[in-house]
Parts: sequence; C-alpha cells; structure tokens
Amino acid sequence: MAESSALVRSFVGVSVPALPIVNTVLRKLNAMGTAIKTVQEATLHVTLKFLGDVPADRIAPIGNAIAKSAANFSAHRIELHGIGAFPDERRPSVIWIGLKRVETLVTLASEIELAMCDFGFEPESRAFSPHLTLARVKTKPPSTLFELIEAHRRTPFGDFAVDKVKLYRSELTPGGPVYSVLKTCPLSSV
Repeated sequence: MAESSALVRSFVGVSVPALPIVNTVLRKLNAMGTAIKTVQEATLHVTLKFLGDVPADRIAPIGNAIAKSAANFSAHRIELHGIGAFPDERRPSVIWIGLKRVETLVTLASEIELAMCDFGFEPESRAFSPHLTLARVKTKPPSTLFELIEAHRRTPFGDFAVDKVKLYRSELTPGGPVYSVLKTCPLSSV
C-alpha cells in the first residue's frame, strides 16, 4: 500500500446488539477479576476482516468496495449459540459465543476478503471462523471461567438481524479499544 501521513487502524464487521442473556454472561466474566478483560456491551461485533493500519486516503475507496459487496447480499438473521474458547478451553485466550445459520455471513466475508485483495491486503491464511468475542484472558483464569463455559456450552443466546456491514476505526487506548464507524454498508432488503 502507498504511504500516507495518517494511518487509520480499521476492520470490517457486523455489530451485535447487547442481548440481555449476553449482558448477564459479560457481567459474570467481568466479576472474575483482572485475569479476564471483557468486551464492552456497546462494542459487540463479529469481525469479517481485520485491515490494520490503512492510509487515510484509502478509506473512502475501501468503504465503497465493501458497500458494493454488501449490496449483493440479503439481510438475514444469525443465532448466538454456546460459549467456547480459543485456542482451546484448557488454555483459553479468547472467550466467545458461537454463531449458527452463518452460511450467508461466511459467503459475505469471503466476498469482502476478495474485494480487499484489490487494495493489496493479503488473504487470511486461516478459514473464517465466525464468532462473537466476549473477553480476552490475560493471565491464569479462575476456575469459575471453566464452570461458566461448561454451563453455557450449548446455551441458545437468541438471534439478531444482519442488515448492514460497517467499516470501523479502532483506536487503541489504555482503557481498551474505542470503535467508531467510518462507513455503514447496507445489505439488500430483498
């Protein structure tokens, strides 16, 4: 990518509403102390493509390419279902809620991935694994974390509408990342 004086740390994602049962789990995770750093309810999202530092003058054309991709897909609903951890539950570093009925979302993410290649972004080496990140594990977690994962391994958390994709700015602060929307890209309503 060409150099620019201003870089914008950004990613493409779908916002997720703070459903009551998800908020309850976030509060339980937050109560586990400093070993667990939870995501703020207002910033819940599913990342479709992390872009990293992008020259500011490339944001508008990238947003337009994302909008073009998004317009090819119909609005749909996704289910939140079950809690798990990456890389695995014995040594967790990320706690997440799984997603069901994601075929359209996976195809959309693939199309955005291809569109971003036109801007010089390398394709992901790993397959897209759609999930909702709830928390990151900073140090050895308390045993209550493993109990929470076990208790909610198959819990249905509800569903939500995916009717737009957003290009986000991510500013890293001592209190955690702050996200702002750079462009909203609606899906087709048909």
